[in-house]
Amino acid sequence: MQAYPITYQRETSPAWLNYAAVLGGAPPRASGRFRYLELGCGRGYSTLVHAASHPHGDFHACDRDAEAIAGARSWANKLGLRNVAFHAVGFDGLRDQAPFDMIVAHGVYSWVDDAGRAAVRETLRTKLTPGGLAYVSYNCLPGWSDELPLRKLLSEFSAGTTIPNAVQALNRLKSVNLAFFVQHPAAERAVSSWTEQPSGYLAHEYLAEACVPMWSVDVADEMAALGLTYVASATLRDNHEALLVDEATAGAIAALATPRLRQLAMDFAVNRSFRRDVFVKGASGEANPALRDLAMASYGEIPESILVPRGRITFRPEFIAALRTLMARGPSTLGEAATALGDNPAESARNLLWLVAAGALCPASEGDAAGAEARGKLKAIGVVPS
Repeated sequence: MQAYPITYQRETSPAWLNYAAVLGGAPPRASGRFRYLELGCGRGYSTLVHAASHPHGDFHACDRDAEAIAGARSWANKLGLRNVAFHAVGFDGLRDQAPFDMIVAHGVYSWVDDAGRAAVRETLRTKLTPGGLAYVSYNCLPGWSDELPLRKLLSEFSAGTTIPNAVQALNRLKSVNLAFFVQHPAAERAVSSWTEQPSGYLAHEYLAEACVPMWSVDVADEMAALGLTYVASATLRDNHEALLVDEATAGAIAALATPRLRQLAMDFAVNRSFRRDVFVKGASGEANPALRDLAMASYGEIPESILVPRGRITFRPEFIAALRTLMARGPSTLGEAATALGDNPAESARNLLWLVAAGALCPASEGDAAGAEARGKLKAIGVVPS
């Protein structure tokens, strides 16, 4: 199996997870000292940047790939980081560690076998503090249905040759209007996109024998058995129903009898194929006074409109102009910004949350500059995420 490409997963940062959890009613976890664990970290790029951005955190990450862990340790030394430790062990190799306030598993849960998933769950059960946050990403149904047959195609076409050669052959075949691709446009788009994807990514995503897309309600059941409650999505737009579906669809889903049915129906409404679920150990609340203390920042030009699954949303020009002026001064909390942006703080707060959800603004931490500096130093030594 080829090495998975180096990537940066912003959604696994403590500031981002804290933002998502507070949206869902959980108390913040990234204020003051905290302990953070990444399961299956690969070469550890994300954890390194997070550690640089959050010097008050104690970061740990593990992977069974000893060569990858050695590289991560070397990069940590070059960055001068003293708050991060990398462990060349499997998911079950951290029994001697103290509990963690945050545990993340990105690109792991639906890609490993039953024993691997059980080890992830056991770590969450035994090593997550009460009130702690767990991030679990996974390929999911129904959105992955169109791509399931592609696993067989890529497996057969890459046998005895390279993945790039297999991708070229499949794209030639796809161009003759095979009925499958005509009737499953998502599969056609996926194969077209493969020409831009690293071979390591395609091997991980489509050739891993244990890779099984999952239903979100089943994952929620597995987490509930550990005492974990779903609180939010780290894909921030998924926390705002108004950005996903129209009023008629929202009303039909709201009329369903249970949260479980509503969650399942929403997955069908948006044909979701990938989830970044955030769980809290214990119960989450409904309203959170910490919401107004969420910090946000802008690292580019703030647009006057955003494109979301429901369509395009355009904001008043005077609101965006005032927001650009405010954000030019640096990060601001939701409460501060909503109060400063006009006579309707509730509307301003909603607009700000939507802008963060669409990526026009982003969750912020005091150490963002240090994180950017760390990424620059890694780039200088040739470590660049794909």
